[in-house]
Amino acid sequence: MAGAACPSPARVWCHATLFGNFIRTLFEHTSIRNPRLITQLTDPIPRYKSHMARRNRYIIGGCVYEICFRAREGLPLPPNDVINALIRSAIARTQRDHKVVLCHFLWMSNHVHLFIVAKDAEQCRRFYAEVQKRITDAIKRLLRLDFLRLWEGRPTVALVADVAAAKDRIAYFYANPASAHLVDNIEQYPGVSSWSAFRGNRLDSKTTSSEVWIRMPTIPALRRPNISRGEEQRIVKEMKEANSKSYELTVQPNAWMSAFGVSEPEEIFAINADIHAGITAKELKARNERISRGISVVGAERLKRENIMRAHTPKKKERKIFVLCSIKELRMEIIESYNIMREYLRELYKKWRDGDHSIVWPPGVFRPAAPPIANAIA
Repeated sequence: MAGAACPSPARVWCHATLFGNFIRTLFEHTSIRNPRLITQLTDPIPRYKSHMARRNRYIIGGCVYEICFRAREGLPLPPNDVINALIRSAIARTQRDHKVVLCHFLWMSNHVHLFIVAKDAEQCRRFYAEVQKRITDAIKRLLRLDFLRLWEGRPTVALVADVAAAKDRIAYFYANPASAHLVDNIEQYPGVSSWSAFRGNRLDSKTTSSEVWIRMPTIPALRRPNISRGEEQRIVKEMKEANSKSYELTVQPNAWMSAFGVSEPEEIFAINADIHAGITAKELKARNERISRGISVVGAERLKRENIMRAHTPKKKERKIFVLCSIKELRMEIIESYNIMREYLRELYKKWRDGDHSIVWPPGVFRPAAPPIANAIA
C-alpha cells in the first residue's frame, strides 16, 4: 500500500529485493551511513523487458529527497510581497499536519527547489501536490482566470543518496539567484527561501514562523499584472486583516543529516561550512562571469516589479532524474535496483489489470486506483 508505515522507525522493509542492491551498497561505502535503510532480502526478481510509459515513483520513509517543479511558461511568481505572502501561506497551511520534514527551500520566479526528509510516501506526494494546487489557485484569483495549467508535467522527486550530493544541491539552491544574474548573493534575494533559517549546529536546530492562512476568497483580483510598492503593501495588509487563522512554518536545516548517521555538532558544523563555501564559490563564479561579459544583476527592486506571468523562455528543459549521488558506482547500483523493481511492478500491474486485486503492493510505491465494483441502477 502506498505510504505504508514502516514496521519500526529504523527499518524499511523491501519486498523481493526492491532496492536491495542500493541498500546493501549504502553500507559498503564508509561515507554513507544510513541506519534507517535495512533490507530484508527474499528471492531474486525475474527479469522482464519493461515498456512502461512513465517512471514509477518510489519513496522511502526516512530518506532525503529534492523536489523540484517549474512553470510551463512565463514567470508566474515574481518575488514581490504579495506573491511571497501567498507562497509562505501555502507552505504553512500544507504543513499543518507535518507531512514532511522541511529542511531547505528556494522559490524562483518560475520554479522551486525543496529539500525534505520523507516520512511517508503518500504524505510526501500530498505535500507537493497540495502546494502546487494552492499556488495555482492563488494565481488564478490574482489574475481573474477561470482555468490555469501552471506547472509543467510531474514534479521531480529525486533521492539524495550521499552527503556530498546533499551539500552540492543545497549550495546550488542558494547560489541559484546569483548564478541566474538576478542578484549578487543570496542575502539580496527578495524571494521566499529558508536562507534566514540556515543556522545552528544541532540536528534539532529549527526556526518557526507564524504564517497567516490566506483563504482564496480573500485574495483580490489585480488591476494590472505588475504591482507597485505601495499597492503590494496595501494588498498584503488587507489579506492578512481579512484572515485570523495562522499556521506554523517550521524549517529544520540540519534534520536531513540524521539520515546519514551524522549527529555530532562538530560534524554538522563542518558540513554546513562546506555548504557555505560552495555557495560563496558559485556566487564568485557568477560575479566573475558578469564582469567578463560586461553585464550587471537585475536587482531586487526590479525583480519585485516584474509582471506576473511575464513572457519567459527557459534556456533548457529540466532533465528528469530520480537519484542524486556523487559516487558513480553507488548511483549505478541504485539505478539497476530501481530497474529491477520497475519490472517487478509491471508484472504486479499485469496481474492487477487481469482482475487479481488481492496483490500486496510494496511499501513506498503508488498502486493504481481500485476500479468500481458496483453500479447504482434505477
